[in-house]
Amino acid sequence: MKNERNKSVMIIRNVSIENAAKTLHLGSSYGIRVGNPADFIILDAPNFQEALNRHAAVLYSYRRGRKLAETRPAVRALSF
Repeated sequence: MKNERNKSVMIIRNVSIENAAKTLHLGSSYGIRVGNPADFIILDAPNFQEALNRHAAVLYSYRRGRKLAETRPAVRALSF
């Protein structure tokens, strides 16, 4: 059951990314290839599913291969 759910999440992820790229008319400049723009973010989560479930914070944001922003992970502590 969990494996099927993981597959569904990844299908949704792939479809949403591909459709967004088509909507933005990115054409051949979309995808991980030498010469393509390196625009990406790094989330505070071990995997895509956890990032969705936890609304993970953006740790790093890159545009054309250059770091735009960096956020330190939140420190959580319980005090009793």
